[in-house]
Amino acid sequence: IISYIPSEGVLYGGDMVKALHAPKGNLTDTYEDTWSTTVEQVKSHFPDVRLVIPGHGQIGDQELLEYTIGLFALPSIQESLE
Repeated sequence: IISYIPSEGVLYGGDMVKALHAPKGNLTDTYEDTWSTTVEQVKSHFPDVRLVIPGHGQIGDQELLEYTIGLFALPSIQESLE
């Protein structure tokens, strides 16, 4: 579950959003192959996000969404970004 407060530009991403430099963590019962796409959809749906709260770790901005997208990107996508 994520929550967004438009008037504040705050997105609570829960465990879907990782703090900077965080590892993937426990992936039991997850769909790792669609994680990046899901975060991209959230980012696209809420373009005015100013503050992002991950499930664990330091609060940040949209950089947390970008980090999470990259962390879970499929290898072929990661290679094309390099």
